[in-house]
Amino acid sequence: TAVRTLSDEAAAGMPAGWAQAVREASTSSLAYLPDQLDRAIATTPLHVDRAGGWWKAVSFFHWLFILVGVVGIGWLTIDFVFAYLQLPPLPKYHLRGVPLPTWMILGAVVSGVLLSLFARLGVRVTARTKADVAERALQKSIHGVAQALVVDPINTELSRYSAAKSAIQKVLI
Repeated sequence: TAVRTLSDEAAAGMPAGWAQAVREASTSSLAYLPDQLDRAIATTPLHVDRAGGWWKAVSFFHWLFILVGVVGIGWLTIDFVFAYLQLPPLPKYHLRGVPLPTWMILGAVVSGVLLSLFARLGVRVTARTKADVAERALQKSIHGVAQALVVDPINTELSRYSAAKSAIQKVLI
């Protein structure tokens, strides 16, 4: 496993007893490692649930375009019903020879399509950014667990070995 490889590399060149102590230190918490990793992953705040401010603007314009389209459809429907019932028509407003309700419907549809293209691009960029943030947070949590349960015990044994080696050298000199 990666833990044994790390301990073997750390213990390279050490006397057998010290190398064994480093290996035992690295595997002393091995039984707890999967649970600690699960806990670290499950409790890591990923910060992916917050929508950006641009999304509120997209939502606002989305509903505005729907409202404009519905008003345009309603206006044309009421015109049709009034004409069918032979009632006086609603006031007629034209823009470049086309009735305003028609412009409202066309404008809402075209604007909605353009807004969806813009939102699609925004979602891609935001998703990529949030995925990177979540990945860094998870890596930091996993690194913390690996540091505490594997690397720190190895470093403690290496420090003990270094201190013992220094003490022996002082005695021999």
